[in-house]
Amino acid sequence: MCKNDQGGPHTFRNKWTTFLKTRLNCSVAGNYPFYFDEIQSMSNVVTTGDGDMVFGIFNTPDNSIPGSAVCSFRMSDIKESFEGAFKSQSHANANWLPLDDRDLPEDRPGSCHNDSRSLDEKHLNFLKENMLMDRAVPTSIHLPHYIKTSPHERLTAIAVEPAVATANGETADILFVGTTRGRVLKLASYRGQTNLIEELQVFPLHVAVSNLLVARETGQQAKLVV
Repeated sequence: MCKNDQGGPHTFRNKWTTFLKTRLNCSVAGNYPFYFDEIQSMSNVVTTGDGDMVFGIFNTPDNSIPGSAVCSFRMSDIKESFEGAFKSQSHANANWLPLDDRDLPEDRPGSCHNDSRSLDEKHLNFLKENMLMDRAVPTSIHLPHYIKTSPHERLTAIAVEPAVATANGETADILFVGTTRGRVLKLASYRGQTNLIEELQVFPLHVAVSNLLVARETGQQAKLVV
């Protein structure tokens, strides 16, 4: 969505004119993929050895097998999804299919305009019915970094210290992950492999970690704020 979106004209004056959405695919592949569909927490955009990324906590629904996962997504893949085909239904009971580019308005929906209030109704009516992108965004390593399946504890929050120098001169991304049982898990992601390296009990078991922040002051080592 564009920062300067002021809504549309007339009946669209209180509605966004650039809002589009795409799916972040956090799942375990297989003949029957296992999906973590509910976003619990997202990191800021961080610059890693693989480019600009976001990391997130994804949970299964409450009525499903209890589980949580940490997935990461390249900003370039997110951009590619938003620049790709739209997903559309011809009627309420039809399958969702990619929309032919010939059916798009002249100005591509979702693009920024100097004055959104000057957009015509054809453009805005299209957006009212078509705001979902066809291509889901794949995880950066094509599987979750970390999975926890437990009926007693789920993952809640995430913060990332990217591109931390290692002893061999390379870099690793350090992930701090909170849980519903007052713990912070410290993970190291290196060359596509993620390992649990430390567990900290920061709160009593009945107090969930709701927010994490990596704070850095000039010339000092980064600190974790819970």
